[in-house]
This record gives sequence, C-alpha cells and structure tokens, in this order.
Amino acid sequence: DVVLLEHGNNDYSGGRPLDNQNDPYDIYTFGGALRYSIRELQEHYPDLKIILVTPNFCWIDDSEPCNVQNFGQGTMDEYVDLKLQIAEEFGLDVIDVYHEIGFDETNILSYTEDGIHLNESGREIYGTFVGEKLLECMEK
Repeated sequence: DVVLLEHGNNDYSGGRPLDNQNDPYDIYTFGGALRYSIRELQEHYPDLKIILVTPNFCWIDDSEPCNVQNFGQGTMDEYVDLKLQIAEEFGLDVIDVYHEIGFDETNILSYTEDGIHLNESGREIYGTFVGEKLLECMEK
C-alpha cells in the first residue's frame, strides 16, 4: 500500500508558520503537521509506503510569483525546501513537482485556471509526471 502526501499551497498562501524549533511536531506549523502525519501513519500502518509530493509552482495573485511572494512566513521555495528536509529526516521518497515538472513564472498561467488551480492541460501534465515518478519510486 502507498500513500502520497501532498500539501503546502494552502499553508503557504495562508501564512502558516513553517516550523517550531521548540516542538518539531507542532501541528499548527507546516513542518510539524507533516511530521505528525508521517509519524502517525508509520505507527498505525508500518508496512505503508509514504511518498511526499511537493506542491507545484503557482502565482496566487497578480503581483508576484510564489518564489517571490511572501504571505508572512516565507516563499513557496521555503515550504518546499522544508518538505524535502523532512523527507530526508524520515528517509522517504519525494516526487518533486515544484522543481522538476517544468512549471514556472513564464508558463504557469498556461497550465492553470487562475495561477494555482490546474486546467485540463496542466492536470494532464501533472498526472503523467506524478504517475511516472510514482512508478520510479515503486521500483526502488
């Protein structure tokens, strides 16, 4: 059995704190909630393969793309970097949509309805990409 954990866009755009240095399992932070979820899944389903999926690049408003726009706690890059760090902490595979799919400030509006929600073309590219990466992870 496999579970893909993808989250981050709402945490980023909502200004959710990245992490709590005093409590790495603080569920009110992006990192703490992710660690808590992983720990709970591992404890209750020890044979489950957990794969983290980074969010895709986005442009939430008309001012700046997510690698520049900060909603109070950091840019999307910082949320993605923390997710990659947590995957390493737990020894988990990652499907890195953010860095590898090819969506960026030059083309994101072609693949989304509003800068964040994928349109038909974006969903097709996303599905193919994640499917291929999932197969690679399963072959390990």
